[in-house]
Parts: sequence; C-alpha cells; structure tokens
Amino acid sequence: MRVYSSGDFKRDFLLFLQQNGIRCTESGDLLLFPDCRLAATLVCMADFCPDGKNPKLDSPEFSALLEKLALSGRYDDFMYLYEDRWFHDRWIRERILARLGRFRPVFARKCVLFSNSRIISDGTSGQLQDFLEKYHSYGSARCKYRYALEYGGAIVAAATFSSARKIVRETASGEVEYNSYEWIRYASLPDCRVIGGMGRLLKAFLNDLRREGIYPVEIMSYSDNEWSRGAVYSSLGFRRVSERMAVEYYVGIESLERVSARKLLKKEPLLEDTLASGSLPPGYLKIRNRGSAKFLLQLA
Repeated sequence: MRVYSSGDFKRDFLLFLQQNGIRCTESGDLLLFPDCRLAATLVCMADFCPDGKNPKLDSPEFSALLEKLALSGRYDDFMYLYEDRWFHDRWIRERILARLGRFRPVFARKCVLFSNSRIISDGTSGQLQDFLEKYHSYGSARCKYRYALEYGGAIVAAATFSSARKIVRETASGEVEYNSYEWIRYASLPDCRVIGGMGRLLKAFLNDLRREGIYPVEIMSYSDNEWSRGAVYSSLGFRRVSERMAVEYYVGIESLERVSARKLLKKEPLLEDTLASGSLPPGYLKIRNRGSAKFLLQLA
C-alpha cells in the first residue's frame, strides 16, 4: 500500500521548482510565486477524513489566511495542488510550468479554426474528444457543438458547448423563459498558452448559432476552483454569479487515479451497496474538490 506523506509530496514539488528555476516563498501552508502573482497550497491525501472532508482547508484559520492574502493585493490567483493530481496526472508538471510563466505561446489568430460543421463532416470529433480526455482535468463530456484550433498540423486548443436549455429568469416584468447554453469544456496543450484561444472559440460558437438563426440570451460556464479563480472568464465579459458545492471523488490508494462515484460503479458495479451506505470501498480514499464558480455571459 502506498504510504502518504505530506513531507514527501512537498519535497518533490519544491525540488521540481528548484530544477526549473522557479522562485517560491513559503508562508505557513502557502506557497507564494510573486513573479506571476500566484499563491498555492499543497493538498495531501492524508489530510482527508473518511467522509472526504479536509479539516485543514475547511478551518477558520485557513479561511483567515486566504482573506489576509487577498487583502495584501499582491496575488491575483490561487491554486490548490492535490497530491493525486501531482503523482497521477501525466501532464500536471507542464500545466504548472505554464501557470508559472513557462509556456510556449501560440497566437489564436495564426491557428486554423475547425468549426462544428467541419469537425462533423471530417469525422474528427473522436480526435477532439481524445484531446479533451487527455488534457482536461475531468476529461471529455457530452456536448452538441465542438471547436478546435490547429497549429502546425496539431490541435492546440479545443472547446465544447451544450445544446439549448430552457432557463427561467426573473425580470422587471416577471419571469421569462430563455434559451441558455453551457460552455462545457476548454483545454489547451499543457505546455502551451493559446493567446486569444478561448475568445476565438467562443466567437466561432456564437457565429454558428447566428447562422442557424439563433440569438442566445446567455452563455454559462464553470471555473474549477482547484485550478484558478476564473479571471479568464471575467476578461471575456462573463460575471461570477454563484458557487457550486464541492464534489466528492474516490482516489485509488495504489494508483492515485481520481474517479467519480458514477465512473467507479461503471468499473466496479458490485460496489453499489458499499457506496450507498457511505462506506469506503476497499483500496480507495474519499476526497472533495474545491467546488467551482459559475460564470454568466449576458448577450441580451
């Protein structure tokens, strides 16, 4: 059985920073990266209780620490680096280096845009799905609209969107039913920053809707609180409107693979009674992510 040690995790991460010449300052449970105005904390598997709660992260002391950090005005973003991500995610090191300013820049305007219709007609939707499965933290998901940016003959960024969903909104004249769309996934190559990529893919989606005679009132999306505070959505005109609760996952003690209850039951259906009772299945830990922030783009 793998032995979890916060000391080993921290030493491994700090060695990685040192080997890549990344300047970092320790302040209690925080790691500060002043060169890119980013702060982070390491989340060890050993800190989780059997019910998936993390007393350290949920404590008033840690909340006060984050509040003090925000008031300092020196750090714009925050990242929770989980141990399972660090040791299991093949691409996490490249992603972190990109967050810390070590990335290969690619300008979206120099990329070839693959629209939804082209992806369907070319039969390349499977390739885009594989890209998201490989490079998005939570893999691919069901969608209706797909877009990709290609540079040098390879996909460098991809996005997917939902079909229309009926949403009731309160207005000055009463309740009104709108067509709402969700931006489901966005991912880029882990060592690459596609400058203007999200904006170009969003514009392509809106242009496709208009060609269909559809003029959406709003687009919604979620930002993973583990990874960032979602500033990129704000830069695209989205407003942060609410928070979504933390989600429980199961982490294999040996593999450190993170799976949802649904995926775990699909793989091991005999565990249904175990999960329903709230018990831990053999060989797994239960954890909670940091939830997500809901962002809304009003178009009308």
